[in-house]
Amino acid sequence: MSLVAIPHRIKKMKTVAQRLEMEFKEQDAQGFRTLLVDFTFFKKHKGVANSILKKIEFPDETFYVFDFYYSKLTLYDTITTVFFIHSKKLYLPDFYLRPETFFHKIAEYFGVKDIDFDDFPDFSANYFLNSTNEELLREKFCEKVVQSFRIEKDWFMEGVGYNFILYKKDNCLPPKLVEKLFKKGERLYKHFLQNSQKLSKNDDG
Repeated sequence: MSLVAIPHRIKKMKTVAQRLEMEFKEQDAQGFRTLLVDFTFFKKHKGVANSILKKIEFPDETFYVFDFYYSKLTLYDTITTVFFIHSKKLYLPDFYLRPETFFHKIAEYFGVKDIDFDDFPDFSANYFLNSTNEELLREKFCEKVVQSFRIEKDWFMEGVGYNFILYKKDNCLPPKLVEKLFKKGERLYKHFLQNSQKLSKNDDG
């Protein structure tokens, strides 16, 4: 499957790649989509990754930002800009964070677990969070991670093992916000790592 992306969008994303010192690929020529199959967002939406920005920090640590084109009303009529990282330094439980809605309240009534943080009631009120391993998730979601979502209410984030994605659904971000997305994702990754290192030291002690 191939897709010709909007030319002016490709040009803008190339410029962002240069500013962030990232590689740029216009299309998903090497099956990049296969790296994303375990995430809920990509299970729900069949589409194509384009304007792929890539940065390899270490052999086992790779950052990506890309536009994901998928169909809602007509063919590829919707774009979401996504931050994605694959790192063997991470080990995250499967989790899914998204803005809380009335429908999530109904889901809770029928037994779907929403993981809340008593110390951050505003975060818990704004976001619906569930995981296959609540205990490990609470260890990973340190204060700095939670604080990253307390002001803005429209983020989505998913984690699966060595990977996580961050995005605003159905939102093709302008260039300046693409850079902010990358930096926010990079900060979250560092918070996850720092917290993992603290937990490891505590276990050793």
